[in-house]
Amino acid sequence: MNDRLSLEGLRYVAAVHRCGSLSGAAREFGVTQPALSTAVRKVEEFMGHPLFERSTQGVAPTPFGGTVIGLIEDAVAAADRVAAASRRGKAAPARLAVGASPLIPHRLVERLRHAAAAHPRLGADALVLHEGDLMDLQLRLDSGDIDTAIVPAVLPATRYRKREIGSEAMRLVDAPGRSHPGTAPVTTDEATARTLVLVAPTCGLTAFTEALFRAAGAPLHEHPRRAASYRVLEDWVSLGLGSAILPESKATRPDLVGHDLVDSDGNPVIMRYRAYWRDGSPMAPVIDEVMLALDEDA
Repeated sequence: MNDRLSLEGLRYVAAVHRCGSLSGAAREFGVTQPALSTAVRKVEEFMGHPLFERSTQGVAPTPFGGTVIGLIEDAVAAADRVAAASRRGKAAPARLAVGASPLIPHRLVERLRHAAAAHPRLGADALVLHEGDLMDLQLRLDSGDIDTAIVPAVLPATRYRKREIGSEAMRLVDAPGRSHPGTAPVTTDEATARTLVLVAPTCGLTAFTEALFRAAGAPLHEHPRRAASYRVLEDWVSLGLGSAILPESKATRPDLVGHDLVDSDGNPVIMRYRAYWRDGSPMAPVIDEVMLALDEDA
């Protein structure tokens, strides 16, 4: 039996009950179904009884589950209130904690900083920036460590409020050579002839690239190893390991050959960036107003 009860596991149990299925709860949290199922089973082991009857039609509470799931939901809500009170007690007022994917272009961060500085409840130096990968930022957003996360628009995070805050064109980067001469635009279909070097699935770039090729119905030919960070993708390209797809602001090496990436109709392929925040966050009204100011400034 487990000797510890995980708050994350309790959140998952509440989500399974709310969604009526393990798959629906997994989508809500942006995790894999096996990972969520394992966490739920650990709670059941701690309790000593199954909480759900599982079937091909979904899940339903067991008699025992029916007696405790309401208590679990109350416990999760209470933990959120405690975390919010703790943040209010420890943090100085008029601070906005923002988690950012490393892919976010500097100009977007600066626009957000200016919008925060102009807000009457915030002011100069109010924005506290934390960089992290997607999973880390999502966990910190759920725990209340950050007020909002600005990331590529790849999160299946339906439980958050969200707003698009910017976008940029994508570039396909080649090493100089005869195989891909010139700097003409490259379509997604044409890119299937390249071997692409991808990054570990942390910052959102690989999720974007895979979704792009999937939507186009085009095969993705990937180098067998992945880079640890998007920052070294151009180094891998220069070594002749393949081509890379990067946001325009991250394709910086002048010794490489850059192409605009376009769809089959010749339209630029765009990466969109979003801000996500919890509706119940004490800072939600401020974030709403800051994001509205961003829209007006765009």
